[in-house]
Amino acid sequence: MGVTASITAVALGAKVIEKHFTLDKELIGPDHKASLDPEELKTMIREIRRVESSLGDGIKLPTQVEIEIARVARRSIVAARDLKKGEVITEEIIDVKMETERISKQ
Repeated sequence: MGVTASITAVALGAKVIEKHFTLDKELIGPDHKASLDPEELKTMIREIRRVESSLGDGIKLPTQVEIEIARVARRSIVAARDLKKGEVITEEIIDVKMETERISKQ
């Protein structure tokens, strides 16, 4: 009954879903009550497409919004002071700057 099992199956990797369809659940016959009506079928397909979209293609790329945010919110680790050749870098001599801070000082 319902669409939850079918949507979950897709999330777990199913490529084919068998679901009975009816125009009227009150018709006589063994399958009508457990079948999807047109609105339920539409909902199942919409939700399966959403699951497929949210699973992505396995390749992690930044979205356009993430790229735009990175331009103004990027952080960099920088030296808090001039360093001597061969000096060991420690937490006390590093600083974190936002990209906008570095741009505005140039």
